[in-house]
Amino acid sequence: MAWSAVQAGHHKALVAGNAVLVTVLVFSMLTLLVASVDHLVKAHNFLDVGPVVVADRYDRSHTEMQERLETNREALRL
Repeated sequence: MAWSAVQAGHHKALVAGNAVLVTVLVFSMLTLLVASVDHLVKAHNFLDVGPVVVADRYDRSHTEMQERLETNREALRL
């Protein structure tokens, strides 16, 4: 917006600046699209045929995880 305001009287500079901005916008959108698709593939195991392994923090309750932490701390202390 600042580029457009400063170069409002110079058509060539305005068009050149907009071309740079459009190029950056296109590459940014492509990067977001690729990152989103990559995240979805990794998150949903589309390519993995085997069973999904769920981390303990999602499979157990907060209380169970707290007890396990205390047990591990005590074992380390001993």
